[in-house]
Amino acid sequence: MIEAFLPDTQMYIQLLRFFVILVAGILFTRLVLMPAAHRAAARRSEDKLSTHSLENVVGLAGLFMSFIFALQGAQLGNLVTVLGAITAALTVAVGFGMRDQISNVVAGFFIMTDNPFVKGDYISAGDYEGVVKNIALRHTVINGSSNEKVVLPNAMLTTSPMRNLTKGRKTKVKSEFKIPVKKSEKFEELAKNKASEDDRVLKKPEPATSVKALEDEKSVIGLTYWIRESDDLKGVRSDVTREIIDESIKKKIIAEEKKEENKDN
Repeated sequence: MIEAFLPDTQMYIQLLRFFVILVAGILFTRLVLMPAAHRAAARRSEDKLSTHSLENVVGLAGLFMSFIFALQGAQLGNLVTVLGAITAALTVAVGFGMRDQISNVVAGFFIMTDNPFVKGDYISAGDYEGVVKNIALRHTVINGSSNEKVVLPNAMLTTSPMRNLTKGRKTKVKSEFKIPVKKSEKFEELAKNKASEDDRVLKKPEPATSVKALEDEKSVIGLTYWIRESDDLKGVRSDVTREIIDESIKKKIIAEEKKEENKDN
């Protein structure tokens, strides 16, 4: 009676063979193919984006081929039949509330192929910002404030505004200050000079300022400058901002009790 409800022993062997081949293929892709693609791309070009793109494409192709080889090795049927079953399963999954998970996976695929950002870039999305530490199919991990790990759903990064502050080997830093209108021009010159004095701030492009808005009879001054990609953005921004505020107090551009109005962006 019990045997009637249990699959044939051969099915267990086929499933075991499928998972063994699939895991072997994934390990081979991760440990051999992707590093080899990275090295090959790095030798031909210093463009980090191109290197990352090739590595992702090779990784996705390797995973797909691992799946095909696992099916063939386990003799579980042709690819068309299996893909049809997977499509039907995904349709049912969406109907049972997995719509968000599926959208995250789709978004992850497009992030890996379009490369709006890559590992090591500094991005800002909503209330979160930090260095990209890992990009997976369902989520992206960034190093947030106080070195905490922040996991962002990939769908959020493709459907909401996201800023990538890294360009090539350098990262843009932005800060904002509220300064009395009559003293704004003097402050702009001071801010650019203090930013340039920090050894971590790149000389080219030079630090720049702009008047972004007028609030409560104060000019909102935006300061932008570039640092090396490997430098700590939050640390540099904090140090530069502190130097600017302290110097502004000495020059009587801002009052000491008002310095909390100035904020980083």
